[in-house]
Amino acid sequence: MIALMMLVISATSTWHGTEAFCPFKCHCDDQKMKVVCSAEANLDIIPITLNPGIKEIHLRENQIRTVDASFQFYGQLEFVDFSNNQMAELPDRCFAKQSKLTHLTMDFNQISNVTNTTFQGLRSLTHLSLRGNRLTSLDGQAFGMLDGLLELDLGQNFIEVIAEEAFVTLRKLEVLHLDANKLAAVPSVAILKPISASLTKLNLGQNAIQTLEANVFFPLKNLRQLNLTGASIVNISLDAFRGLGGLYDTNTGLNSLSLAYNALDKFPTTALAMLTNLQRLFIGGNFIERLAKENLRGLPGLQELDLGDSPNLVHLGTNLFANNHLIGVVSVSGCHQLSIEPNAFTIVMPNSDQQPQSRQLRLRLSDLGWEQVPSNIADWTQVASIDLTSNPLECDCKLLWLKDLLSSIEAMHSIEKTVTEEATSSLLSNDTQDFAGSSKVFCQYPYSLQGRPLQEIPRSHLKCSSILGSLAKRPREDQLILVSICVSAALTLGLIVFVAVHCRRQMKSCFDPRGLVWSLQDRPRRWCCDNDVIADIATTSSELASSPDQICCSCVVQSNSSGRNGGGNFYVGRNPFPGLPKNTANTPSSSCNVHHINYSYSREFEFLHADFNTLNTKSSFLGEEDDYFLSLSKDRRFLTPIPVSEL
Repeated sequence: MIALMMLVISATSTWHGTEAFCPFKCHCDDQKMKVVCSAEANLDIIPITLNPGIKEIHLRENQIRTVDASFQFYGQLEFVDFSNNQMAELPDRCFAKQSKLTHLTMDFNQISNVTNTTFQGLRSLTHLSLRGNRLTSLDGQAFGMLDGLLELDLGQNFIEVIAEEAFVTLRKLEVLHLDANKLAAVPSVAILKPISASLTKLNLGQNAIQTLEANVFFPLKNLRQLNLTGASIVNISLDAFRGLGGLYDTNTGLNSLSLAYNALDKFPTTALAMLTNLQRLFIGGNFIERLAKENLRGLPGLQELDLGDSPNLVHLGTNLFANNHLIGVVSVSGCHQLSIEPNAFTIVMPNSDQQPQSRQLRLRLSDLGWEQVPSNIADWTQVASIDLTSNPLECDCKLLWLKDLLSSIEAMHSIEKTVTEEATSSLLSNDTQDFAGSSKVFCQYPYSLQGRPLQEIPRSHLKCSSILGSLAKRPREDQLILVSICVSAALTLGLIVFVAVHCRRQMKSCFDPRGLVWSLQDRPRRWCCDNDVIADIATTSSELASSPDQICCSCVVQSNSSGRNGGGNFYVGRNPFPGLPKNTANTPSSSCNVHHINYSYSREFEFLHADFNTLNTKSSFLGEEDDYFLSLSKDRRFLTPIPVSEL
């Protein structure tokens, strides 16, 4: 039956209408001999109706569970992608007929085991990726039939154990990814030795390595890139990188090292000094606190330094690159506590007669919390671009120098489109190339300039802010809070003034002309009353109306002989000074009507409960049996007593 089916397929493969056999929701290109079946096809098996001459097949994100016998029909395949399917097991010799296959990708399946017969027949395979599966160990000669393999990706598995013979036949292997596994140490020298002559890139990031032992990479003399990002490294032996320095030729030895996002609390100066040809160092995300030029002395070929996201980094010393005149890219983004010394980023040449390349330095200074940019941290004539994104920059007159710098950099980029600039960019990573061509400086304050590039803002708009300007740059929520506080304070103050003005007569105190308060024990005790009330008591309304100038400014004074809880005499008399009797306590004034008043007091407070007669009035203000109300007179300077009987 299978033979008959193969005969039918081979016969139909010569037809021009072969695309009719393309499965639903798949795209079949017989010109390029390429088939793509995306997730919409929802295939659960490898289709057997495809053109047997296809060279490239993409079956990502389907429901395929295994590589069955039907796959043997496609012997011309060169590229296969089975990623994101449901494959759990790979039968032995399932790729026996794919002798021309060069790229096999089976990422993010559920494959838990591979043996020395799994990939038998793949004599031309150069790239194999099993990332994101469930491998826990690598058996001896698991890849024994792949002697032409150049790149092997085993990242994001659960590998804890690697047999010494696992890579013994991979003598051409150049790239090995073992990141995001459960390795507790760097694979031993015995494991790495078979691939030491060819391996140029090793990725061991996101493991639980913790310590880099001495000479652990010694066999890998041709290693160019080493990735130890997030490998939980706490300690680095002084000889950990021995053997990776290369020769005097800069094209040998390690040129890129990532120690980012580990747990280092000190810069590994001595260990890194072994890497004389290192060009790119990523060491951000650690707990390093300080960095000085002495730390970089052993890296004369350094071209890129990334210290970004270092939470404890607080200090960069002056002339940091005194021994690194080839430095081209520096990143300290996300270091929120950082203090930068003057000329920290200034490139210093070994000989005074030499000059650095014109504008070779690219600075990444994003997310530092800066409102202003320090103007003394670099020789800005050496800077080719600057990234200040995610900083709350206040664009005012203090950034005019930066605007001029950006203008000169843009002019340089528009004119200098030379081979030299392209060669310099080729030394950098892809993301660095994107960064190299432009500067990124955006305003946060004032709000009228928010989000605008600094270089596009007219100089006349960059004005230094006043106190109100500094308030305006605050977030809108803070502005509302401050305005609310100011309004509340103004209302409270107004209320206090209102109460003080309308109640001033009831709040008067008695002071002598020298500003001293009379003591209740040592001085004559007295009751200080509102002048208008006393005037009303002491004179008749007719007299006041006829002689307003005779209004008495009076006090009721107690004689010194009165006891603490006893009684005494009060006199009402005229006094040119409110609150102070003109005559002695027992001598009433002759220039004003004087009335005797009985009084009593308790403790430190005196109370008038009244027994007196006013002159020339029809009513009397006496007796405890009568109740009286006071009404405010039209004059409002005094009160007139009115008996209840007359209301």
